[in-house]
Amino acid sequence: MTYKKIKKINCSGKEKSAFRNLDIFQYQHNSESIDSGRNSTSTFDLIGKYYSQVPAAAIPRLQIADIDCFAVDLAKFLIDKISNKLTLLRSDNSFSDEFYNSCIDEVKSVDLYSEVNDPELMVIYIKQMINLLRRCGVLENRSGIAEIKSSVLKRSLFGILFNTFWNEIDWSDIFPSDPDAAEDLKKNRFFMRDILLSCSAREKLDTVTNEFYELTGFGKKNDVFMTSFIDFYLFTWLKHFGIIKYIAGSCNSPVYIMLTDRGRQILSCAG
Repeated sequence: MTYKKIKKINCSGKEKSAFRNLDIFQYQHNSESIDSGRNSTSTFDLIGKYYSQVPAAAIPRLQIADIDCFAVDLAKFLIDKISNKLTLLRSDNSFSDEFYNSCIDEVKSVDLYSEVNDPELMVIYIKQMINLLRRCGVLENRSGIAEIKSSVLKRSLFGILFNTFWNEIDWSDIFPSDPDAAEDLKKNRFFMRDILLSCSAREKLDTVTNEFYELTGFGKKNDVFMTSFIDFYLFTWLKHFGIIKYIAGSCNSPVYIMLTDRGRQILSCAG
């Protein structure tokens, strides 16, 4: 079987509700997870404990200068928008639909939108970034008003965002269609890191995910649903950070990904 990229996860029912609530800080995890066919034994958790037991001092902290990439550009767009206009938050700490509609209207006039060219996907990425900005302390709720804490921005915005994404935020907060899978993926992210670092050139996406499944039990070989989940969430955000890139081909070609030189440097020191 050869995996072919699916543009979006099928967002219906519970998934649509999850994406609607994606920007609510401290996202309330749904106790039910989508039936993905993942192993239900404790082996998966036992394997994942390997890296969690490595002393923090043995894993160097990420120190890197600002880098131009989609994630940083999107963060700057939102920081400027919120800084320059009074933005009220709703009682549940979320932004209004009007805020997101205005984001889409404004972002269409800049190059940022051309990388996505899909308003539904753009709203999802904006909501995910809102969560990242909140988690790292850049975005705060001050008496019902969204406020940017400029003191946090004295450090590298790329470093702040990637460290927040890789180490700090719960992936179930930003990968909401299957919270249990998101938590397991975060727990075993170092296995994926090492698989990507072992690739010397471009590699089929499903070859990478199948190796991940074999090591962790996260999914079964050629598990289309879980491969789509990893593609839509983790690999998409690694692309947003400029760490991997997709190799373009025809609609019938297998999906290839490749670690960038910068991505190799970042993942090598990401702890």
